[in-house]
Amino acid sequence: MDILFPITIITSEHEEITIGSAEELSEFIADCKDDDEEEEKEIRCIDFQFPISFSVFDRDFQIIEVVEIENNRQLHRFMKRVKKSEVFASLNFPLNMVLKDGTVLTAENNEQLREIIEAAKDSCEEEDDFSRERLENYLKKCPWIVYEFKRNNQENDEFKQYAINFKDDGVVTMRSRNGDILTGEWELERTRRGIAIEMEFENLADFTLKWLLYDFEDGKIKIYEAGGNRIILKRNCEVVVDITKERVKNFLKECFWRVAELEVNDTDKEEEYIGTPLKFYANNIVKIRVNGELVEGTYEVLVRNTGIGLEINLEGRPDLKLQWLITFLSEDEIELKNADNEMELKRHCPDNDGDLNFILDALVSSEWEVASYIDEARTKPQITKTM
Repeated sequence: MDILFPITIITSEHEEITIGSAEELSEFIADCKDDDEEEEKEIRCIDFQFPISFSVFDRDFQIIEVVEIENNRQLHRFMKRVKKSEVFASLNFPLNMVLKDGTVLTAENNEQLREIIEAAKDSCEEEDDFSRERLENYLKKCPWIVYEFKRNNQENDEFKQYAINFKDDGVVTMRSRNGDILTGEWELERTRRGIAIEMEFENLADFTLKWLLYDFEDGKIKIYEAGGNRIILKRNCEVVVDITKERVKNFLKECFWRVAELEVNDTDKEEEYIGTPLKFYANNIVKIRVNGELVEGTYEVLVRNTGIGLEINLEGRPDLKLQWLITFLSEDEIELKNADNEMELKRHCPDNDGDLNFILDALVSSEWEVASYIDEARTKPQITKTM
């Protein structure tokens, strides 16, 4: 939803101010005082049920007037006069107080009024803590992609498509478009202006700032700070931030792999590849044996805006000859996806036996033909390696 300017806002002092643009609005909000400044905090969970009235006294403490208050604006202005000693007044009881859920409580005197307000204040703080905890869990649920970035009123496309992952223990990781991973710290803080997200990166000053959350909807958040600084983030649960190109390359070459699941255009294909050994080599060569046939091709680990990808080129194997996005990487599993297809590879690492590793590697990486075998005491051609 876009704001149509000009707009009129009412301040905490109940003054009306006209705002002509989004930049003016950001600057005005940024000038609001934070919690640590010496000003009474507003209690948002309770309010007076208007009208209420005050008795006004003269210097001899004789009632000279009863002032009726119809709304918060009138109350604020009247209390300013009391603070300035322009009038001497006392609140008239009984009066009703309305909680956020609509509950009406009646105070018969100042002591009861104080107790009601203190109880409401505690419930506000509990609600604030819950809201912050809920937002924190929401931020950590999935990675966020930088959709728009503005610093000092200047658009900066360099940071578009950066991926941010908010983690436990105040850790935040960010993946740049070239695949570099940066690690920093983050924290949520409630201020008088609202919830602030503070990020700090040692080598990324543009993101190191206390950003105020000013717009929040499902799948998108907007944060800003004074001086024309704004970031729009969009949630993308399919992006994996902490996977790097080098990590994937080294991981692929460590062991053998088997196709555990393969879905192509909503059709299950894994039965054609059950038990199929797949081996990735250092020189970007990949070999797979399917039904006894050795197929050799190439592979490449790619860096894409959406994450790290794997391109496999195997002639005659169109189900595998595709570009895949790596969506999950664990100790023994890789999950890959593209527009219409999904594949899961399971890692198979033989025991650290040099002879066994040599045999397995030879079986996968070489051509073999059956020369003979023994079946029911009948001699068959033996298996020999072809060069």
